[in-house]
Amino acid sequence: MTPARAACTAAALALLATPALAADDATTWYAGGAVVLANLQFDDDTLDDDAVGGRVSIGYRFNRWFAVEGSWLQTADFEDDPTPAAAGGDLELGLDGFTVGAVGYLPMPGDAVDVYGKAGLYVFDQDLTVAGTSGPGDTSSRRIDGLTAGVGVRTRLAERIDLRAEGEWFDLDGADLWMVSLGVDYRFGAPR
Repeated sequence: MTPARAACTAAALALLATPALAADDATTWYAGGAVVLANLQFDDDTLDDDAVGGRVSIGYRFNRWFAVEGSWLQTADFEDDPTPAAAGGDLELGLDGFTVGAVGYLPMPGDAVDVYGKAGLYVFDQDLTVAGTSGPGDTSSRRIDGLTAGVGVRTRLAERIDLRAEGEWFDLDGADLWMVSLGVDYRFGAPR
């Protein structure tokens, strides 16, 4: 079983256990969107660039301490020229795909602020273009998956709306992807 399939199965089982885990008034569905600033760096330093992207998320908070969340993420192309003295050879890489993970909240006094950590899995489509010295260059696509982890903070803006700031790391095959995001979540159901 692939890591992504295992994570999806675990998330589905967790959702089925909702009534047993719903121990307090923090239980709720939420959805949101965020603007993402990402940095991608290959281990061999052939590509190191920043790009802006976006993310939409949906999650279920079982109680004040635990949630499960899924997201779709897309970045603009990361670009670099590994051989600046030579003509051609420019690299462009785009990423888009899904993440699923568990979110653990730290106990905080009051309801206005939540601090959390998260860990999970991602499945991305990676499109890589290497420009040739003449012509459009070569393009290759592949699916990649692996581990992700992050930390963040939610601040209550209104009865059902949270401002959310987050930092995440993705362990890509031969590269590291670091992201900082700022977004808004809407909580369905009872206000917290």
